[in-house]
Amino acid sequence: MAKFDVTKLIRKDGRHVPPDGRGLSLYVRGNSALWVRQFRDPKDHKIKSRSLGSAKGPHALNLTQARAACEDNRGELRNGNTDRKDGTGKTFGEVLELYIADKATRPNGHGWRGGADGEEATAYRRTLRELEAVAVSTIDTPTIAGVLKLMKPATAEKTRVRVKAVLDWAKSMGLRTGDNPAAKEVMKPLLTLPPDPVHHPALPAADVPVLMKELLALDTPAARALQWTILTAARTDETLGATWSEIKGDTWTIPGARMKEGKEHRVPLTPAALALLGERGEGLVFGAMGGQAMLLLLKSKRPGMGMTVHGLRSSFRDWATDKSGITGAEGLAEYALAHRIDDAYARSDMFDRRRALMQAWANFATG
Repeated sequence: MAKFDVTKLIRKDGRHVPPDGRGLSLYVRGNSALWVRQFRDPKDHKIKSRSLGSAKGPHALNLTQARAACEDNRGELRNGNTDRKDGTGKTFGEVLELYIADKATRPNGHGWRGGADGEEATAYRRTLRELEAVAVSTIDTPTIAGVLKLMKPATAEKTRVRVKAVLDWAKSMGLRTGDNPAAKEVMKPLLTLPPDPVHHPALPAADVPVLMKELLALDTPAARALQWTILTAARTDETLGATWSEIKGDTWTIPGARMKEGKEHRVPLTPAALALLGERGEGLVFGAMGGQAMLLLLKSKRPGMGMTVHGLRSSFRDWATDKSGITGAEGLAEYALAHRIDDAYARSDMFDRRRALMQAWANFATG
C-alpha cells in the first residue's frame, strides 16, 4: 500500500484520499491544503462536505489528527448535528448558496439579475468554487490568497470582492465572527493589484451630430439600432434585446431581468427615436442582430479611434454635464444611464424631467 505522505501531497493540487478513506480527503489548491469530510446528509440525502481543518500552517492537522476529527464529525452526524448553529459546520459553498438565495429574493433591484440561477449568481459560483469546501468560520487570508494568486490581477480583485461580500453576509447572519479576511487592506500585501480602470473610448459630444447624419444616410438595421442606442443612452444588450412589447406609446420600459442593476428602467422616447422604429412588428424591434453589429459599424465610421458603443454613453454624459444648459442635468443623466442611485430618499426615477433632457439631447444629436 502506497504511503500517504502529507508533506509531499500538500504541494500537489488535487483531491487526495487516504488508503482507509471513509469520507476523508486532503483537498489542495495553490497555498490552501484542507482536510475535508464528505458525507450523505440523512435529512435530505444529499452529498455534503465539511472542512475539518488545515493541513498547513501553525494549526495544521496531521493525518492521525485529521482521522480523529473525521470520526468526531461522524459521531456528530449520528447524533443529528448536521447544521451547527454557530456556523462552524457550514462550508463556504453552503453559505454561498444561502447568500445567493437571500439576494435572489430582495426587491427593488438589489437582488441578483435573473435570480438564483441567473448570470450573476452563476458567476459567483464559478469564480468561488475553489473555496467551497472551506469552513466559513475558519477561512483565513492565506487560504483566500492562495486561490486568488492563480488568477489574473483584474479577475483576482473581482473575486476578492465577491468573497468579501459572502463573508460580510455570513457575519451578519452569525455564521462567523471577527474581521473579514478578504478585506482589501488585508489582502493588498499578498496580491498584485489590477491596473487603474481604462475608460471606454468616447466620441467627443461635439462629433455626435456628424455621426448621426452618417448613420441616417445608411438606413440599415444596424444603423437604426446604433442611432436608437445614442438617442436613448442605452447599453448594447438593452438595444439588441428590445422587444415591441416593451414599447408603449412614447415610453420604452426595460424589465429588470435585462438591466445591469436588475431594476426596471423606463426610457422616454423622443420623436426622433420613434421615427427609427418604422412599422410595428413582433419580437425583437431591430431583428436578430449579432452582438458586434453596432460596434463593427461604428468602427467602420471611425476607424483607428478605438471607439466603443458603450463609450457613446459617456458622450451623452459629457454633453449633459457641460453643454445641455439644463439645471440638474448631471444628476438626471445618472438616471437616464440607469446607474445605481445610492440614496434611500431617491424613490422617483425623474421620468418627466428626463423627458425634457432626452428631447434636448435628441435636438442636439440630430443637428
